[in-house]
Amino acid sequence: MFFSRYIKKNPLYARITILLFDAVIILYRFFIRKNTEGNTVIIALHRLGDAVFTIPAVKNIINYHKKNIYLICFTETEPIFRIVINSVNFINLEHSDFHFNDRIAKKKAKKLLKNLNPFTIYDLTGTITSASLLINSSAKDITGINEPYYRSIYTNYSGIRTEPHITDNYIDAIRNVLPISNNTGSTLKNDYEKEYILFHPFTSLKEKEWGLQKYISLAESLVEKYKCCIVAKENHIPNDIILEVRGKNIDLIETKSVTELINVIKKCLLFVGNDSGPTNIANLLGKPTFTIYGPTNPDFHKPVSGLNNYIIKKINCSPRSNEKKCFTQSTTRDCPSFECMNGLSVNEVKKNVFEFLSSLEKNNTEIISEKS
Repeated sequence: MFFSRYIKKNPLYARITILLFDAVIILYRFFIRKNTEGNTVIIALHRLGDAVFTIPAVKNIINYHKKNIYLICFTETEPIFRIVINSVNFINLEHSDFHFNDRIAKKKAKKLLKNLNPFTIYDLTGTITSASLLINSSAKDITGINEPYYRSIYTNYSGIRTEPHITDNYIDAIRNVLPISNNTGSTLKNDYEKEYILFHPFTSLKEKEWGLQKYISLAESLVEKYKCCIVAKENHIPNDIILEVRGKNIDLIETKSVTELINVIKKCLLFVGNDSGPTNIANLLGKPTFTIYGPTNPDFHKPVSGLNNYIIKKINCSPRSNEKKCFTQSTTRDCPSFECMNGLSVNEVKKNVFEFLSSLEKNNTEIISEKS
């Protein structure tokens, strides 16, 4: 990661590095015997949020190829794809199938791909993770996005875009080889139960978290009018805080898997969370969402359809319009103060959440139901 960032800041070194990678990859792949027939394989090795954002591209691929399609994903993201996609064969990889924090594919992962007998591969991952998996693949056609260092792996290569939205990044991977349909939106109709306002205070990155105590205070301000519930992974919240939450008449649900999380989200009437995978899962399920942003740019990451709103506290180091993240997220530096999140008060968020709830109640009385 540090090497990649250093190269990007030095254009001459970047150019030399790309040419060296090109030469090595072309020579290496020249001696690989390519399949003359076989299956279609989609590689989407993402965490929860980006898995949701790949769905429109996945559905376009399915609509074009129809059958004999395999989707390689991490085990925890299969339930997300299954919400809207069932016409593929799912192949799961574990994080333990890669070296160095999901970066370099192990022999087991490469063998799994080989056994699928791929003729056409679509890489919707676009990182060294997928490049390491693909480099010795016998597929005749490899289409996808990635950093320029790995472009020679692909027969149809697209660079990673620097403009919103993330969903379009994955559409770019297939844009030049497949017809793109605008009717592959991934948000479902909200026909599920509507029992509670659901709060999800956690993310995979601490710097994107608004703070558990603030979420508790926000839920406490709503609990007289609405049933409120906080969801978290099992054993993620200390016992003393669990007792505090329940003492405020706020429900708490602990989940053991992504499937359990999905089932909890299905029953909410509004989802409130950080810029995280569960927020995008809620949008996928057709739930209204309210997102609290900090170091990431909503233009790149916000839900692309449905009923959604958000708040972000802009400060001097917030990401600019053409940046996905603030400079501390985009470099090896650590944020010294988390001002964008720490400076966002409960009252500010509460005001915006109440306004969003009012707009939902005004425009569609079936969306929101108060506590009986």
